[in-house]
Amino acid sequence: MSNLKVVILGTGPSAAYAVMACIKLRVEYEIISNRGPTINFPGAFWPRLNPTSIPLESRTINVYSIGTAQNYLAKQWGEVRSEWLESTSFPVNSREEVAYDPYLLFGEFWKHEDIRIMGNLSDYIIKDLVTEFDLAFMTFATEKSKKVMEPYVIRYPIVSHPIIGKLDDSTSLFCLYNGSGYNHIVRLSKLFGFVHAEYGKDYVLKQELVGDGKITYVPDTWPNAPIWDPSDVPAKNVILVGRFAQWDRKVLSHNAYEFVLTKLQEFV
Repeated sequence: MSNLKVVILGTGPSAAYAVMACIKLRVEYEIISNRGPTINFPGAFWPRLNPTSIPLESRTINVYSIGTAQNYLAKQWGEVRSEWLESTSFPVNSREEVAYDPYLLFGEFWKHEDIRIMGNLSDYIIKDLVTEFDLAFMTFATEKSKKVMEPYVIRYPIVSHPIIGKLDDSTSLFCLYNGSGYNHIVRLSKLFGFVHAEYGKDYVLKQELVGDGKITYVPDTWPNAPIWDPSDVPAKNVILVGRFAQWDRKVLSHNAYEFVLTKLQEFV
């Protein structure tokens, strides 16, 4: 067991994976957040890694597309740039991905963790707070980065409908990237008991499209958004972890596990 003292800031999926890494290396940790754990997972989100002892059956998700990447980007962003075509997640070829139910994985995981809730976690407060620890893994954006990156931030609507009865067939999960010109849906997915319809950043949803579903406005960044300088943090022992902390659209939640493991192994 290491004498290293670590704090995890946040309670989203990246924070959960950071905690899992601490548990793996038997490192003492504390969790501090300004809210409870994330339990809502709209749209094309699925964890690809379960390093816990929670017994979960993996699922296969079929990822495929229709239409073209150009149409997909045009619907998603309202414009198309050549460099975006080179880095888009639009799948030219269909593929299968192994994943775990996020509601079961993270729901069960957070039940057994103690979380210290603080109403305000400003950069100033974090700078003072982390003096109690050797390392701090921050899984949400700093105040400074939010202000600087504000021109690059957008929100897009997702409509989610729970699947009821016989249609709830968890063996046929899919995520469809829609590059056709027939409707305004950017991605359509059937994942872990829900059907999610994602729309572009400028699309205004009509009530008849929502029905009894739930609308979630999900934050995202433009494809040309710069990655935040990892050394620009509230204190020297703060390490940014995860997509929204690092401002890196290519970072996935489960990447936090290996990232934190690697950082901890430098000290353990």
